[in-house]
Amino acid sequence: MNRLDALVGRKYTDNSGAEKTAWTRIGVAFPSKTGGWVVQLDAIPAPQDGSFRFILKEPRPYEGKKTPAPNDAPLDDEIPF
Repeated sequence: MNRLDALVGRKYTDNSGAEKTAWTRIGVAFPSKTGGWVVQLDAIPAPQDGSFRFILKEPRPYEGKKTPAPNDAPLDDEIPF
């Protein structure tokens, strides 16, 4: 295994009333040359009960799918006035 993702879960209730967890990747972990893991965080999770908690999991396989962002719309050079 060449890396793990560092994830933080946030519980929420969806429109149907079901409790779900949204996961956000906040960093990665790489195996150290001397044993163990090196954790590199891009964000620090909010403390829960006085401690910072995150989970290390194997990354999901990349399926080549991309969710289009609002800015991915084709550019329109027409000026509306």
